[in-house]
Amino acid sequence: MLGLLLLSSLCLAFSQYTAPVKAGYDIDQCLCTLDPRINATTLTSYKNSTYLKQIKEYLWGTACGRSRGVFTLEGEDYVGNTYSCANWPPQWGINSPADFFKDPADYKQHLIYLDLYLQGNYNTTANKQPNTCDFDTFTILQCKGPLNREEPWRYTPWAKKIGGPFRGVNAGGIFVLEPWITPTFTEWTLEVPDQYRFSEKNPVGSAGYQTLVDHWENWYTDADFKAMKMHGLNTIRLPVGWWYFAVDAGVDGTPYTVPKQGIRDLTHPITKFIQMANNSGLAVILDLHGAPGSQNGLDNSGKRSRDPDVEHWGYHFFYDPSMQAATVKILVSMANYIDFLDQNHISNVIALELLNEPWVFSDMAIVRDFYRTSIEAIRQSSKVPIVIHDALPSHRMGLVVDQLALSGYLHGHSHLSCLQQRRSGQLHHPLRQEQDDCCRKHSLWLWLYAQIQVLHISSYLRW
Repeated sequence: MLGLLLLSSLCLAFSQYTAPVKAGYDIDQCLCTLDPRINATTLTSYKNSTYLKQIKEYLWGTACGRSRGVFTLEGEDYVGNTYSCANWPPQWGINSPADFFKDPADYKQHLIYLDLYLQGNYNTTANKQPNTCDFDTFTILQCKGPLNREEPWRYTPWAKKIGGPFRGVNAGGIFVLEPWITPTFTEWTLEVPDQYRFSEKNPVGSAGYQTLVDHWENWYTDADFKAMKMHGLNTIRLPVGWWYFAVDAGVDGTPYTVPKQGIRDLTHPITKFIQMANNSGLAVILDLHGAPGSQNGLDNSGKRSRDPDVEHWGYHFFYDPSMQAATVKILVSMANYIDFLDQNHISNVIALELLNEPWVFSDMAIVRDFYRTSIEAIRQSSKVPIVIHDALPSHRMGLVVDQLALSGYLHGHSHLSCLQQRRSGQLHHPLRQEQDDCCRKHSLWLWLYAQIQVLHISSYLRW
């Protein structure tokens, strides 16, 4: 009798189970294709042959360097053959990349070949994922699933507001000091390597604190935002430290120094930054870049670890429950702050990013549970869209999202540092002549989220 009861209960449990609705696509349902804006006409007509010049100068180095240039192609004409940048399909009449686009009469056909090559190169990549469809931004990722739904970004909560996939920059260095981004802000040393130690040595009322106030107020101006908009960008990812929301969340923010205005004061520097972006028609993703205890032990979390064993970095955040509990309070405060802005007609903050770069050596199951707890807490008072960041490096994140049914979207963390590229004379982008001016500040990184036009392939929507 007991066995029958258990069996019936088990059957009932299975009968009540409803599988989560998948929001993204399996990676094999996606094609990495040549950007359709590049065609036989725009190849030479756009910006004095910018596309043609950039393909010749930069694309082949990236593409032929991937998987040693080896690729395969689909279709009866190519089945069973393996090609490379030194061994092209014979029917193409191509012996080397230099043979592409020699004769304008071949432009149309060569663009077809280039598209096929990029698809084959991507499909042959060993570690194939959305953010490997970059190819110096000459490509886009297109997906077709059972619903024949292309370009899933159209179904995101912010689609109408920004009118396309994200094309933006990471505004680092203003609200989380990072020495490599702000090398001249102060004399960075082993004793003062981050914002935590800077705040310790420069309390409110000191000359150093005033330097920080001036930095918050003046490092970005309206001209910067107008330049971003002029160059075709639509979104800014704004990294902030947890300490700016500590008072509002009821968390002790010592020793970090913060603006004298409270976070709900419309003159607060963070709000002024968001308002300037709004005035230029730019959306903002508010990113918790540094969590209590430091989630990665890097200076970009606010506090750099002094532990010589990198595998221990982030341990305070991961294994001290009070640190994660404080972080959840901070995130709830940030979500409510976004709603507060919206109520005050500042409605360009389109998402909250829960955490930047949790450290790869720590337990990803803890990250998974932290995200779940955070979302449940936020949803008690706010419906703000949520972005889930990858781990550092990003391949570990699959261990998290594959096990979660979340109201969020995962983005890949592919950055090009404008500063680094300019030093080498290379800024990899088809619009590089325009973008170079936009990258004059160390803080502006080209953010390849423009190419990640899918919700993460393993993410699920539940709310």
